[in-house]
Order: sequence, then C-alpha cells, then structure tokens
Amino acid sequence: MRDLEITVTGWAATSPAMVVRRDGSMTDMATFRVAQTPRRFNPSTNEWADGRTEWFDVRVRRDAAAFVVSSVEKGQPVVVTGRLRTEEWAGQDGATRWAMRVDATAVGHDLTRGTATFQRATVDSSGEVTTAPPKAEDTETGEADGLDERDDEEAKEPAAASV
Repeated sequence: MRDLEITVTGWAATSPAMVVRRDGSMTDMATFRVAQTPRRFNPSTNEWADGRTEWFDVRVRRDAAAFVVSSVEKGQPVVVTGRLRTEEWAGQDGATRWAMRVDATAVGHDLTRGTATFQRATVDSSGEVTTAPPKAEDTETGEADGLDERDDEEAKEPAAASV
C-alpha cells in the first residue's frame, strides 16, 4: 500500500527545533509547524477573503533535520513535501482531538515569495552543520553534481548531422 504524499505551501508558524529525549540526549529529528491559509477573491464584494487556516506538524529526520533547523525560521514561507499522517488523542477535557502531521521528505523556502542562496552542507557526528564553499566546477560551468550516468552519456553524444 502506498502512503499519501502531500505538498504544503505555507508559513513556518514555529522555528524548527531538534527533539530532545527525556534523558536530555538529542535525537535525529526536528519538528516545526506550518500554517496554510487559502485566499480567494470574492467578485461580488471585490475583496480578497481568507479561508480557514490549516495547521500541520512537520517532522524532519536525519541530516535534513539539522539543515532545516539551521535554515528555516518562524514566519518564513516554506514548501514541505512528505507523507501525511493524522494523529488522534483525548484532550484534558476528554474531547477527541486531531492533528495533521507531515513526515517530510523535502523542505525548502517558497521562492515565489522571496530569494534564497543554497550552500552545500554536512552534519558531523555531534550534529553541527558545516557549510562548504561551492565547488569550482559548479561555479564555472553552472552544472550541479548528482546527474546520473545516463544524463552524462546523453550530454556527450554528438548532435545528429543535418543532411
């Protein structure tokens, strides 16, 4: 069975933070909240109206968790893609409560609302993020690492000669 994948564009409602265990040790997971409020134009009133705000709890794991904590701040526009989950529990008043959670596979800034500069980074064994300067070949040719071999071979093939 396939998981339900979702992409949410919204605003970081909290600053991402690493999750700490009860014994005080760090985990490899970060959490933050995203709010998404649809806006629709009402032609009869000639005004924009906000719809109901939906709230999502976002979980990010492994190295990506440290990258998100060092990159995203409360109030910034974000795009989150991942598996949608719902959580249900009983509140203090006994009423049933629900939350929507996204187990993120990708998180980034929403570049329809501003600009960003990407920096390669690594996470060391202590969880510290270290950014690396751009590789010379990336800045000289404008190409990025990560192309698969098929793409490399297609790029090397000569163009067909016209007859």
